[in-house]
Amino acid sequence: MPTARRTDPETSHLAAESVSNLTETKQAILRILKTKPLNDDQIYQIFFQGAEHGYWKHASVSGVRSRRAELVREGLIKQVDRTETRFGRKCYVWGLA
Repeated sequence: MPTARRTDPETSHLAAESVSNLTETKQAILRILKTKPLNDDQIYQIFFQGAEHGYWKHASVSGVRSRRAELVREGLIKQVDRTETRFGRKCYVWGLA
């Protein structure tokens, strides 16, 4: 569950409170995006590895994308760039809002 340090600004504490009821998958996505902005394929690759190591439960590719889309609608993550997938298709890069 996201938390803020005692020394963090008020906005960090408000953000931590706003995400206290997130599902495990959404929490995992936020943890993944804390490291750096990623596209959906990269998010899922890291998500899958985390599930394999027991950090969270497995979820399908479409399930992770759906939870990511919900996080965008909730204003917790946003599009920060565009890039190409490993197959050369255009895609968005997502980061923390």
